[in-house]
Amino acid sequence: MTVIESSYAGQRRKLVRGAATLTAGGLLLGAIATSTLLASVLAGWDPLDIDIVNAGAAPSFSDGHLLGTDDLGRDILSRVLYGGRIALAISFFGSFSGCLVGTVLAFASVAIGKKDDHFIPRLADAQLAIPNLIFAIVLVAFFGSEPAVLALTITLATWVLPFRIARASFASTLTQPYVEASRMAGLSILEIARHHLTPVLLPQLAVTMSIGFSTALILVSSLGYLGLGPQPPAPDWGRMVAEAQGQIGLAWWASVFPGLAIVLTLVGSQLFGDGVAEILSLSSVKERDA
Repeated sequence: MTVIESSYAGQRRKLVRGAATLTAGGLLLGAIATSTLLASVLAGWDPLDIDIVNAGAAPSFSDGHLLGTDDLGRDILSRVLYGGRIALAISFFGSFSGCLVGTVLAFASVAIGKKDDHFIPRLADAQLAIPNLIFAIVLVAFFGSEPAVLALTITLATWVLPFRIARASFASTLTQPYVEASRMAGLSILEIARHHLTPVLLPQLAVTMSIGFSTALILVSSLGYLGLGPQPPAPDWGRMVAEAQGQIGLAWWASVFPGLAIVLTLVGSQLFGDGVAEILSLSSVKERDA
């Protein structure tokens, strides 16, 4: 009885910790996403408006530029918020597509069988040898830097990790006795995937998705920093950091605030993914026990 109570207490602590982490990450991401969607209301300035008279103005409540202005007098707050729309949209859709593609290919790879499955794992291994940033730079150099191209680039750059994690999870789960019993009972591979593979994989995919989103945001910001992201005059977090880094001693706000937006988004993503994984892992354990 003591062991059972101890186990129950441990699971409850994990659930509370997971819920707290999930809530913190969700609130942070939600606040950032909502702020970007309400940019026109919160900022009050056009991110493209140039005002040479107020160029390089420090953060101030009196003139309405709460985060200051850049070297062309453009409002930093409005540029951070409007730039976040593009960065978050590309990162989310690109990483989600990459996770989906990787999972589907992993299932197809396992369903084919070890004897016939060679091409997809070798392709994943070959891409792993290429740094994501180099891979993204090559694709953008050939196909351009439109948002749709950037999202596709993120998809192609992030599918490998979900593929390897999902494939390893599928292969391990398919060898379990309860899966063998399901096969003997006549369940198809799709039914086995729905009942046995999905509950095991969901916690791992939650963390993988958060890693993929973080990777995507870093890639988008890095491409912007190198001048290969969304092109001017559209605001972009990475390019804002690059353009203002030479004036860090005179106008630190022009580069610090977009950099802070990137960091806070990454932190929120990791907290959210860890919280979801904690909760789903406990749920999957309870389902198997039941």
